[in-house]
Amino acid sequence: MSETDKKELKYYVGEKSDLYFRRWETELGEVSKTSWNFSAFFLTVFWAAYRKMYGLAIGILIAFFIIDIIASSTGMNDVLYVLIVWGTVGLFLGLFGNYLYYKHAKKKIRKLNRNSQNFWDEIDRVGGTSFKGVLIGIVLYMAYGFLASTLLY
Repeated sequence: MSETDKKELKYYVGEKSDLYFRRWETELGEVSKTSWNFSAFFLTVFWAAYRKMYGLAIGILIAFFIIDIIASSTGMNDVLYVLIVWGTVGLFLGLFGNYLYYKHAKKKIRKLNRNSQNFWDEIDRVGGTSFKGVLIGIVLYMAYGFLASTLLY
């Protein structure tokens, strides 16, 4: 990772950048694909929304809905099934969430015009965290719960 990449990513991540850099970097200077993130493990959709990864948050909810449709049609809609699905998604995000966040940040930064005099303001705008994103995540999760319970059960 170049010094320029590091500077841009630190600005993008914001307050917790040191924590993420410890999880991203290996001794060889490469980006680690696996590292543990308790927030991603326990909060899944809400963590993704907080980190402004809205596509991931929506994708998870759509996947849950599709899995719910399959489970409902096969009669597998019990608590154990729900725990297995949520646990699997949580485990995946716990292990790979930091890397997914790294890739997301790099993609967002790459789309910006580095020659613009507002470059750092743009990184600040697209990066960081979003309490509003968490609220949107909560609303989307409630909509998912309503749709699933109304249509499938």
